[in-house]
Amino acid sequence: MTTAAPTPAHTLEATPPLMYTPTPTTTIKTFPDIGNGNYDWAREAVEVLAVKGIIIGIEENGIMYYKPDGNVTRVQFCALIVRAFELESDADTQPVDFEDVSGHWGKGYIDIASSAGIVRGYKEQSEKDAGHVHTERECMMFRPDQSITRQEIFTLIARTMRYKDLGRDVSGDETETLLTKFEDRADIGIWAGTDIAFCVKNELVTGYERDGKYYFEPFQNTSRAETAVIIYRGYMIKI
Repeated sequence: MTTAAPTPAHTLEATPPLMYTPTPTTTIKTFPDIGNGNYDWAREAVEVLAVKGIIIGIEENGIMYYKPDGNVTRVQFCALIVRAFELESDADTQPVDFEDVSGHWGKGYIDIASSAGIVRGYKEQSEKDAGHVHTERECMMFRPDQSITRQEIFTLIARTMRYKDLGRDVSGDETETLLTKFEDRADIGIWAGTDIAFCVKNELVTGYERDGKYYFEPFQNTSRAETAVIIYRGYMIKI
């Protein structure tokens, strides 16, 4: 059973200080719904990534907002890791042929991440009636517009960093040691454990603290503000 979601004030993933010091010539790009007491803990990450063209705001009535409390979808996070880590198409590897991304704005990002082995999708059964013949077959789906969970986010960023030879990897023995700090360790998927341990070791995630105990919250969706900080921490390791 998962625990209730914490408020943004308890978001340890976004606890300052961060690491970027602007130079006198740095162009600052900000949003009216970030800073000045509103999501101050995410402001540096959002502004730096916006200047780098990694994150993009949402336009309303001619004004660009960041919408820090909005959820992030699977395709949006895919676009973020491609931009932040400068991933490119691998001519020697074909991307997965996901059946639900044809014509989607994010197909190019998904193909790049797929050819690198970073995103893998979901295997599902597809039914088709051909005349009087009813057939079933397996197909791969990406679910691009589905909100991404925390364990999916940290799995994808760990795969990305390994692909780019970034960060310190974990051994099998380390994995369980690193994950035991979380009270909800049993809720973390078997498929995600090693990647989340990698993120703990590289200080991309610490968890949510409540009453002196830490929780990972693997099934919780991640806000746009939290996601900016997570991407930013990985980006700073890259540079």
